[in-house]
Amino acid sequence: MKKSFFKCLLLIISVITIANCNLLAQNTPGLVADKTNENQINSGIVIAFGETINSPYFVEMSNGTVLINGIQFFPRLSDPTTIKHETIVSDFTIQKHEAIQEIGKAYKHNLGSMNDRTAVSTLISDFQNGNISKTTIISSIDQKDHSLVISFSDDSREVILLDSYKMDYSEKENDQEAVVQQYEKIIDLLQKDWTIVFDYKKTEFITPKSK
Repeated sequence: MKKSFFKCLLLIISVITIANCNLLAQNTPGLVADKTNENQINSGIVIAFGETINSPYFVEMSNGTVLINGIQFFPRLSDPTTIKHETIVSDFTIQKHEAIQEIGKAYKHNLGSMNDRTAVSTLISDFQNGNISKTTIISSIDQKDHSLVISFSDDSREVILLDSYKMDYSEKENDQEAVVQQYEKIIDLLQKDWTIVFDYKKTEFITPKSK
């Protein structure tokens, strides 16, 4: 009799504890409740930082950010070291990001006293003369239209729009309305079987027909 009573008591305590945890998760900013079949998305494809993320997908808003399976999609990450998924970020990826940042700083510095054309030519000259730090993994920098084509020692290339160095998205990206719009957009596109590709510099949305 006593054993049955204690078993029932433990069961009641367990149910109350689980219910309280779920309620806390639902009402605490930045804390996500347990994922269920009701909010998972099984369609679409997500490729984050060069890695294909397995479905199902859970899109969440947390502390002014949009997350896909726990990976920050919006605002775009600017520092690779802020990503907690160590399998996604390699040392060379971090070095590439730092090199691109240095190129951006040098270009924006040149813009302070030069026109666009001179700023680019001076940038390329400074790189060739070894005057820009953290760029030892870059093998060459070339201008193509309004872009810089940066070639790395691992034979990879990055095409960077020059205008992207001039823009400051901080106000837009910290706006809660923009966060909600991105959240709703991602859910809508994944449900329509789109492919979403994103990394530190760009975001692509690929329609099902063009896959």
